[in-house]
Amino acid sequence: MKFSKLREFDGIPGKILSWVESPWIALGVSLLLYAPISFAVLYYSVDSIKAATNKYLEPEIKVWLANHTLEICLSALVLAFLITHLSAFLRRVAEPDGRSTAALATISEGFENIVKAKAARFDVALNKLHKKELSHRRIFEEITRPEQQIVLMVHILHEVFSEISTRTHFKVRLYTVVDWQVSTLMHFAPDNCPPETDVAILKNPNSAISHALRKRRLFIIQDIRAEAKKRSGRRYVPSHVDSADEGGSLICYPVYHVASKTVPYILTISADNDYFHLSNKEFYDWVLGQFALRLNLEHTLLLLREGKSQA
Repeated sequence: MKFSKLREFDGIPGKILSWVESPWIALGVSLLLYAPISFAVLYYSVDSIKAATNKYLEPEIKVWLANHTLEICLSALVLAFLITHLSAFLRRVAEPDGRSTAALATISEGFENIVKAKAARFDVALNKLHKKELSHRRIFEEITRPEQQIVLMVHILHEVFSEISTRTHFKVRLYTVVDWQVSTLMHFAPDNCPPETDVAILKNPNSAISHALRKRRLFIIQDIRAEAKKRSGRRYVPSHVDSADEGGSLICYPVYHVASKTVPYILTISADNDYFHLSNKEFYDWVLGQFALRLNLEHTLLLLREGKSQA
């Protein structure tokens, strides 16, 4: 996924948006449309203006204006509303999946914070080494904190999607995987929304997580409620007694670890609406791929640390 695809608005609505938001066009549109609206309001609310205007109007026009007062006033209000919200509407149409440079900035800032945290630990370890408060053997344990980094990445991922679509409430979960089956919950975000689904349910062969692990790739459910109601071929197991309580959309992303040739983690992100769509799969793959690279590194450090402690 190229950055340019994230920055640009799509198709004809995007071109119209760029045209509408240009300064001179905006000024021209305001003069052409707000002037009649303002005049209509003044005509019906200020008697002196109405009397002065009627001197120059044909009798038929004055009768028509008198008989359509309500329609003209309502039309003026509707037109004013449409003009005010035109840019916002075009922006939503031109950017249907909520992609924006702000999301990229959030990713960049999040990863920068991770690097800063690592650098801070390295500095502390180096100072301790110089003061002989830390042995060379313990440097590795001191500077590697993969669990903390992984927790931080889960929160950053939640912030990224929350920035991408401010109209959607997301929940991010990271589970450990053992022998290609979901094992335990490692972390979740936001902190005030703990998972409601028991891991035992997620282990069901028909669950979305199990399906993603079998396919070993990103899996998307566009409509959780519809999927939960299926009688056959279902790829989602309801966590509630009544499947009507299920709703929104979901993606599952197995994190493949190249060195060990295993999937140690699986990410799930749920939305409270139909945000996730198959048409945007490439975009989700790109975003989650950035996090998978960092998770790969932290998992490698975790394995190295555990191997060192066992030696």
